[in-house]
Amino acid sequence: MEYIVTFLQYIIYFWIIEEFFNSFFDEKRELSMVFRMCIWCILFFLNFYFLNWIGAKYLLNFILQTAFMGCACYALYHASVLKIALLTFLWNIVAALIEVIVYIILQGMHYPQEVFYLTGSIISKMLLIALLTYISRIFVKGSFSKLPVKYWSFMMSIPLISNLIIYLIFEADNKNGNTHVNSMFAAVLLLLVNICIFHIYQQMSRYIELERAHIIYEQQIQNTLKQIQGNEHSLKTLKREYHDFKNKIIYIQNLAQKNDCTEIMKYIHEYLHIAEPFVPVINTGNGVLDSLINYKLNYATNQHIDFITHFEIPENLPFDNDALCIIIGNGLDNAIEAVSKNADNSKKYIELSIFYKKSCLCIIIKNPYDQALMYNEKHHIISRKQDIGIGSHGIGLSSIHLASRKCHGNMYVDTKNSIFSLKVLLYDNTKFE
Repeated sequence: MEYIVTFLQYIIYFWIIEEFFNSFFDEKRELSMVFRMCIWCILFFLNFYFLNWIGAKYLLNFILQTAFMGCACYALYHASVLKIALLTFLWNIVAALIEVIVYIILQGMHYPQEVFYLTGSIISKMLLIALLTYISRIFVKGSFSKLPVKYWSFMMSIPLISNLIIYLIFEADNKNGNTHVNSMFAAVLLLLVNICIFHIYQQMSRYIELERAHIIYEQQIQNTLKQIQGNEHSLKTLKREYHDFKNKIIYIQNLAQKNDCTEIMKYIHEYLHIAEPFVPVINTGNGVLDSLINYKLNYATNQHIDFITHFEIPENLPFDNDALCIIIGNGLDNAIEAVSKNADNSKKYIELSIFYKKSCLCIIIKNPYDQALMYNEKHHIISRKQDIGIGSHGIGLSSIHLASRKCHGNMYVDTKNSIFSLKVLLYDNTKFE
C-alpha cells in the first residue's frame, strides 16, 4: 500500500513538473508522442528508482534531481541551456523550501508519525500547485529570455546560496536540539526571496530585449537614411543630366555627322551608366517613401522579382518617417529574402499595398514562400539572413512591431496557403485629441 501511495505522489509531482515546463517554455511540437513518453518514463525511473537506490543525501539528491529535470526539459522544449538551468534550479529550491516549511509546521504540531510524511507531501504539492497557478497567471511565457552570462551568474547564485543557508541552519538546529524556529523563519524569508527572483528575471529580460531592439532600431534608421540620401543624390544627378540633355543630343548629332559610331556608343554607354544606380519608378508624392520603395524595387528587379504595387496616400502623412521606413523597409527586405529562395519563377513576386483612409494608414506586404518557416524559442518567426549579427534573428519583425506601436498601431502576420502576409495598421490619434 505504501508503495502505491508513493507511486501516486510521484505521478502528481511529474504532472506539476510538466505544468511548470508548459508555463515557461515552448514545446517542441515536431517531437513524436513516443519520444515524449520515453523521456518522461526515463525521468520517472531516475527519480523513483535510481535516487532511492543510491540513497543520496539532501544536497546530492537535490543536484541530481535538478540535473535530471533540466535534461528532460532540454529534450522536450525550446530554450537555451542557461535559461533551463536557472528556471529549473529556481523552481526546485522553491519546492524544497516549501517542503521544509511544511515539515517544521507539522513537527511543531506533533503530528502523528504514521501519517506525517504523507500529510506533508500532500500539503507541499497543494502549495506548489497554488504557487504555479499564481506564477503562470502573473508572468508571461515569452518574457523570460536569454540573459548575458554575468546577469545569469548573479541570478543563479541566489537560489544556490539559499539552498546552502537553509541546509546549514536546519542541520545546526538538529545538532543543537532546537525547535527549528530559526529554520522556519529562514525558510519563509528565502522562499519569498526566490519567488521574487521570477519577477526580477522577467523585468531584466524585458529591459534587455528593449535595449537590444532599440539599438537595432536606431541602426536600421541610420541605414535607411543613408539609402534615402544616396537616392536623393542619384535623383539630383538625373535632374542635372536631364537639364543638359539637349546639349548632349547636339553633341551626338555632331558625332553622327562624322560617322564616328565608336565614339557615339562610348558616349551613350557612359550616359546610361549615370542613371543605372537608381531608376525612379514609384511616384506616390511622398518623397521619403518614394526614395525607399524605389530603392527596394530596383534591388528586387535585379533579383528577377516582380513588384505589384497599389498606393492611395497623400503627399504628407501624419506619421513619423523613421517609423514608416522601418516598417516598409524591413517588410520588403523580409519579402525579398523569402521570394529570392523560391524555385518556381511564378512565385517570384511581391505585392505592396499602402492606402490611407479615415485617419488610418494600412500597409500590406504579401509574398509566396517555399521554404519552411523558422521559429525561435518564443515561437516567433525568425529570419534566415546570414549577414546579421548573432542574436539578431527575428529583429526585423520585432522592429516592425516596435515601430507600429510607436505610431499607435498594430502588426498582424498570416502564413496561410504558403503566402506570407504582413499587415500593419497605423492610427492618427491627433484626429481624436
